[in-house]
Amino acid sequence: MNADLHCHSTVSDGQFAPADVARRAHAGGVTLWALTDHDEVGGQHEARSAAEALGMGYLSGVE
Repeated sequence: MNADLHCHSTVSDGQFAPADVARRAHAGGVTLWALTDHDEVGGQHEARSAAEALGMGYLSGVE
């Protein structure tokens, strides 16, 4: 299992939209992923949907 449990998106201070972060993680071999934007959960639905569509496990999170 390759997990990435600390990722940010444009919902906080990241460079990519939640679905784009999911695609990049998947392309890097990640099988379990969490979006952990700063003080914000607004990207969770998009992130979970993208992760599930790519066959990755997903954990909701916030930093």
